Amino acid sequence: MFDPVTGKLSLETADNIPFVKYGGLKFLEAAHIKDVLAFLRWAENLRDRVSGFRAIQLLSGAGPATAARLLDRLAESDQPMEALLDFQPPKGCAEDWPAFADTLRVVRGSATGWPAEFDLVCRWYAPHLERLYENAKTREADLVQLAQIASTYPNRERFLTELTLDPLASPLLALRTCKRPVARSMSSQRSVTSSEALRPWR
Repeated sequence: MFDPVTGKLSLETADNIPFVKYGGLKFLEAAHIKDVLAFLRWAENLRDRVSGFRAIQLLSGAGPATAARLLDRLAESDQPMEALLDFQPPKGCAEDWPAFADTLRVVRGSATGWPAEFDLVCRWYAPHLERLYENAKTREADLVQLAQIASTYPNRERFLTELTLDPLASPLLALRTCKRPVARSMSSQRSVTSSEALRPWR
């Protein structure tokens, strides 16, 4: 049953265990979640201009003009990763550029494997998260929950594909793996809630 006041959807599982589903699409639409997913999508396909445009501008000192210039260069190159590594960033983001480019290179090359690639992106993103958004600790917790969801997929491509084709599938999967008790009545009925990965963020 959907409660329009709280924005929560109460459901019951097959074994009659009530639980509460938080968020879903709202969780995936949170800015910090979209930042990490954009980086991963761009690593998957360097010609994805939408994801690249967002990922590049996570760097301090990199604006729309820098993003467009780099993306144009990648589009013109037969070796886009080499073109990116040869790119001369503006002075404003020169200090952060090596870590950005190296993280993208490692993730794109699948050198660490999945889901270690997700963790690597989050480690790179952590200082930018603190710079870009308030309540960084709360947002970090969201990324931990997203990492748990990502770990249920065999690889980056499958994770990103299923988020694109069925964005509710991954959060719903978390209900099966991250349930935890929240209350017990006198009759010993169990009540559980989904992982905080499904908590909406605005």
